[in-house]
Amino acid sequence: MIDGFDKVGRVLKYVSALSPNNPKENRYIIEIGAEKDTTIGIQYLSDTAEKLIAAAREKIQKDEPQADFTESGIGVAIHNINATTGVAAANFVKTMPGIVKSLTLFYNWNNPLVANALIQNRNFPPNGSNNLTELNIYTDLDVPISQKNPAVEKPTNLNRIDPRVYQRVNPTANDYRYNAIYTTMAVSANETDNTGKTIKQTSRREISNIMNYVYLQAWNRREFQGEIPDSASVKPSGAYPVNWDFSENNQWDFNNVVIPDIPNFENGKFTKVYYSPLVNGIAAPLDLQHLIVDNTSKVDYRLGDVNKGIFFRSKDGGVAGAAGEGVSQNYLRVIGTSSRGKSADLQTILNYVNAAWQYIRNIDLRDYNDNKGTVYKTAFREEKDVAAISWPRTIGYIYYGDNKVYHNPNAHNANLGSSGLPSNDPGTFAVDNLGNTEIFGDIKPSRVGNVPSKAFDSIIKNPSSSAQGRNGNPFISVNTPEYQAVQNEIYKVLNDYSQRIIVNTNKQNINPITKRPIFDSSGNPVPLNEYGTAWILDYEKTENGSYPTTFYYATNMHVIAHMNRDKKTLNKNPNEPIKNNEGIEFRKTIFGEKEIRTFKLEESEYPELVFSATNFLKNGSDTIDYTTQGYQKTQSLTNYFKDFAIIKVTYKTEERAKFATNEFATKYTTPKFKFNNIQESLLNRQTGQDLSDYKKNYSLGYPAGGDGFTGGSNSGGASATINKRVGSVDHENGQSFANNTQFQYINNYGQSIPGIYDQQRAAPPPLIWEGKTFYRFNTVYGLNNSGFIGGGSGTLVVDGDYNVVGIYWGNIGNTQSAFVDPLVSPEVKDKRGKTLIHGYDLINGGGQGQSKSFKQWLETNKTLSKSWLFNSK
Repeated sequence: MIDGFDKVGRVLKYVSALSPNNPKENRYIIEIGAEKDTTIGIQYLSDTAEKLIAAAREKIQKDEPQADFTESGIGVAIHNINATTGVAAANFVKTMPGIVKSLTLFYNWNNPLVANALIQNRNFPPNGSNNLTELNIYTDLDVPISQKNPAVEKPTNLNRIDPRVYQRVNPTANDYRYNAIYTTMAVSANETDNTGKTIKQTSRREISNIMNYVYLQAWNRREFQGEIPDSASVKPSGAYPVNWDFSENNQWDFNNVVIPDIPNFENGKFTKVYYSPLVNGIAAPLDLQHLIVDNTSKVDYRLGDVNKGIFFRSKDGGVAGAAGEGVSQNYLRVIGTSSRGKSADLQTILNYVNAAWQYIRNIDLRDYNDNKGTVYKTAFREEKDVAAISWPRTIGYIYYGDNKVYHNPNAHNANLGSSGLPSNDPGTFAVDNLGNTEIFGDIKPSRVGNVPSKAFDSIIKNPSSSAQGRNGNPFISVNTPEYQAVQNEIYKVLNDYSQRIIVNTNKQNINPITKRPIFDSSGNPVPLNEYGTAWILDYEKTENGSYPTTFYYATNMHVIAHMNRDKKTLNKNPNEPIKNNEGIEFRKTIFGEKEIRTFKLEESEYPELVFSATNFLKNGSDTIDYTTQGYQKTQSLTNYFKDFAIIKVTYKTEERAKFATNEFATKYTTPKFKFNNIQESLLNRQTGQDLSDYKKNYSLGYPAGGDGFTGGSNSGGASATINKRVGSVDHENGQSFANNTQFQYINNYGQSIPGIYDQQRAAPPPLIWEGKTFYRFNTVYGLNNSGFIGGGSGTLVVDGDYNVVGIYWGNIGNTQSAFVDPLVSPEVKDKRGKTLIHGYDLINGGGQGQSKSFKQWLETNKTLSKSWLFNSK
């Protein structure tokens, strides 16, 4: 270790194979952090980069007085670069002294902040007078080389970089099976502060020079070649990056940039262009007043193709969620008029909104006053000017003249966009004659709804990223080394509460595709066995203080749908194809035990179903009415359910209860997790911005081992597994709510609420329960990057304050998001008084017209007084 920097890193010495006895030939690398170890690293560097390097040199020369840094300099390797450590690592790279000649970055992140920081380091000027001799950027660290594809965009891959980084690095021939592959060129700011905030933008002239450097001057650099063709006989024909990212430079267009004549630029258009986040989540400014070079036609697009066109980043560096096909206040703010004339300006506007078809739903053509009193007039002041234009079907409304609103007759549907005028306060935007735009004012969306729920009646200024997907890293099981880097108290408590449940039946398994019975290789029928996750909800306290024997477990209804309802008939039905297989097993991961603990219930212990969340509204009616937001017609639903059930297990002896529960009741004399009532439920407690920012949702279940893309764990079997991926070293956070705009409710300001889904929009699967078909309904929460594979169903989800969020029942494969049924929800009605979300509380009861709850069952069966859940202090 380095004196004074024990928690930061150490010095590694490499002896020359050719001159092992010559200390001057030795090479030295400062290794900052260690793989998957959060106890040391760049996040603990409280001093300057220069002082760390000086301390390392002092140690080297103390150990090896003849060490020589004159030519080779010193190397630096930084481990565990991710969202948690990124700013600290960037500040180091920005200020490291010129004696550093080799830089290695271990990246499990899709943000180029750390690599791009080299541009701001004055010790490495762009003229090549003091270049790095080597820059290695390793990415997607936990994927084996044989399976690695660094060119794929996903959360653990770095795919973009500012080309100016390589003006400070000698040309090399890196092995790109290991190194990052850049599919996107990213223009960063010329200067940022220590938090990453832009201080000085990169000018449009500089961007022109950057493009010239990439496509003409340095076209043969390996770093700009993208993927190497599979065939060895095919040679890269020069630089051909087709994606550009201007989001880190406060840009909402790249006009006034001179694009060079690119020899192999096939159709003259870029495939993807990324801009800065929409201002306050809704506005994209377009300065026509200072437009000289129009590049809006240089972006390829096709309606329906979500892999082409203009994209906007979110504040956290991801991609913002699309606007969807309903209410949205997202708009293009046109500023001024160019000298080219009305027709050319119109074409520029149409080019922009067409390429940004996923995001822009309205256009603001009103005059604008800046904070100096300058008036920027547009050429579209009268209704005849606006109505004469054939606007694309992705646009709902156009604002023009003296706060007038025109509804586009070509709009895809009647609900598209928003007629609510956005604010037009003077000085909100500041534009200059170089094409730069800055934001000084506060743009607020208009209030268009009246839902009183806190989550609905609040503005979202900084929407979260669109839900992540394409993460092939498996989830982390608690009995694997990767868990050490992410462990925390909440996961520990979840592990105490949870276990795998296996429902063995005497029924024959059916192939879900062919619908035919399944037989094994010997011709014997294969039994239907259901796997899931269950967790302790309650237990009955004893009068004498002995260890309780009666426990209540919660899980999904679909996990126990085939459980025998009458233990008297257990394994006694002569008509079933399989004999003596019926039973229940629990399996539990115990910290400190190598093997998973297995516990088979005896026949006398077979569970009793005490609660299932079916037909519990309107005083037990089997039919309810509901309205899908954005649709006028109220619909009826017969046989509805939330995927939540409770079973009661009474163990034969105290010893068996202790072993099965790992002495849970001894450890937890009071409940650790809180089941909030309707007034304190998520939609009443959190604002839309709270939901957008929140990253502390935790879950632990028992999914099968296997493929990370489909939600498998890294244990190779069904062990306790958390909703963190291999490669994560963040022990402070869990997961955020998943921003899937196609499923989400719209708030009173026309904004999509992250993670709050209308289940009817997702076409969820029904459930056969006791011979009837039941349908999912109401809201369901979306949890980012938490979609466990089979076996994870029934997982308990909690937040960072130990509030229960809900119960996991399934996922969306393409976004890897989890569907979580809330156990409590307020009633939410639209402005017509129609019910969007029914209110209920499955644990405490109290919803209007609610016919049953767990508490009510305890009261009816005269066991409420014994309840640990309801009678603990």
